[in-house]
Amino acid sequence: MYGPKYVFIMPAWFETNWWDIMDDDALHNCTSEQMDAVARGSISIYYAILLQNSASSTASISGMSAEDYIREFRIRTGNTTNVQSLFGFGEAAYGYDSIWTAAVVLDEAVKRLKAMNPSRSILDFRYEDNEMGDMLYDIMANTSFPGLTGPVLFSDSGDRKGLIRIMQTQNNTDVRIAVYNVAAEPGKELKFENDTPVFWKGGKVPVDSVMEKREIQIIHPAVFILMVVFSVFGIWLAIFFLIFNIMYRNRRIIKMSSPRLNNIILVGGLITYLSVIFLGIDVGLVPRDILPLACRAYTWCFYVSFCMTFGAMFSKTWRVHRIFTTKTVMPRRIRDPQLFAWVGALVLFVALILAAWEVFDPIVLETEEGSETADPLNDDIILIPVFVICTSNWEPYWIGALYVIEGLLLVFGAFLSWETRKVHMPVLNDSKQIGTSIYIVVTTNFAAVPVSIAVQNPSARYALLATLIITSITVPLCLVFLPKVKMRNDVYPRGITTNQSTHHTTHNNCSSPTPTPIASQDHVRLRTDDNSGASQSSKQTTEDKGINTLLSFGLGDNRTIIRHRRRRKFQNKESPW
Repeated sequence: MYGPKYVFIMPAWFETNWWDIMDDDALHNCTSEQMDAVARGSISIYYAILLQNSASSTASISGMSAEDYIREFRIRTGNTTNVQSLFGFGEAAYGYDSIWTAAVVLDEAVKRLKAMNPSRSILDFRYEDNEMGDMLYDIMANTSFPGLTGPVLFSDSGDRKGLIRIMQTQNNTDVRIAVYNVAAEPGKELKFENDTPVFWKGGKVPVDSVMEKREIQIIHPAVFILMVVFSVFGIWLAIFFLIFNIMYRNRRIIKMSSPRLNNIILVGGLITYLSVIFLGIDVGLVPRDILPLACRAYTWCFYVSFCMTFGAMFSKTWRVHRIFTTKTVMPRRIRDPQLFAWVGALVLFVALILAAWEVFDPIVLETEEGSETADPLNDDIILIPVFVICTSNWEPYWIGALYVIEGLLLVFGAFLSWETRKVHMPVLNDSKQIGTSIYIVVTTNFAAVPVSIAVQNPSARYALLATLIITSITVPLCLVFLPKVKMRNDVYPRGITTNQSTHHTTHNNCSSPTPTPIASQDHVRLRTDDNSGASQSSKQTTEDKGINTLLSFGLGDNRTIIRHRRRRKFQNKESPW
């Protein structure tokens, strides 16, 4: 135990160069060089022998100064050289001050006893006399005078408050480096020697213990800005798809994919991107009292947007599933308001759970301490990371309930995707895209759970979670809407819309018998014989039911629509969508 981190503090009455004394009774097997290395810089504390240096000529209560005392000591001992080396030299000065202390106390006691009524004498003292004993103790406790060994005064417990000399071993010699004066003004008790600097191994003062430094962990601004940029890009992407969906809502490729439900999907995606921004807000950006609001905003945005996006997406697939699995020729009428109600009920149910969470178990801030690490710049400091987190007493149960709802929704979507996998109408059926989206969402959610538990660094944790959330919403949006952007002109040439009035006008004006294509060959495999006008499809095939759906939209050729309606004897010309 030696080196820059260790300084031995010991009493100063040991023999000179005590560490270098090697004898047969030594309790160690260290060499002289090793002992010198350990003792170098050690500090010893002892009472001051005499007022020296600037105070050596200051007179004590007797009128004798330290110089006078040494001179008299030499005369009486006959030692004219080094009297300080004589045995008992230091104690003699304290004995001198002790006698003077007794004299001062007795002098004051005589005065007080004489002032008593009736007056008393110091000769009346008996050990059983508690009154006189308490008086003597009180006088001594309040006694203060200059002595040869410094100011003479006593603590409440009767101990002497004197000068303390602080010595240090430098170059195998004990030198005085400071004096501690308890009678000095507050803050000036310790006085260092100007001509003897303190020696510290390693060039700095060692600490008496390892210091603990707690650091609030925040998300690095660069990481937060990067994720915000990605989120803003996602928001603009969702807005682009939303504008596209509204502008081209009368195009067949959009109209047949339920543009109003597409709007819900895109609004949900936009809110999901906003939740990424709320997730990155911490105490480094906002005050503590505002941070719980950001945590609540993230929770609401994330779970509600999930239900909006995937609830609307799966509701469209559910309509396709019901139409193409019906046992009757007449397609089932499943209108948009019915699907809106289904999505709204799902969102309302999740909102009720979130509201109950807010009311019965509100989110609060808590601090958690991480694993201790050594400061790379100063090994005397232990760094303790402090994490400020949003939590609640029953948070795992609330999140578990919401995850169950999301999981059931994904299972339902996977079932619909599997059931409609053979419906070869991309304009109607997004089963392949939905299956891929479910895979992406499940994968990212499984990855998010260990990330949120295992990763402690806020920047890394936020970067990973934000990346997973952005990926889980961007991929489904691109899978569903990018093909529509690409095929927006495949059904009709540019500039021709699919509104019902156009079909009726064309029919009434008996326009050219050339049939308007229902879909490209990749969309609906429908062949029409212009000479006979008869369909080549079987009566109850899946594609025949798809034609019924197209016809109910008014999206077929005029003559094909009339002939098909006559043959199937449709009585209701309204769209089931």
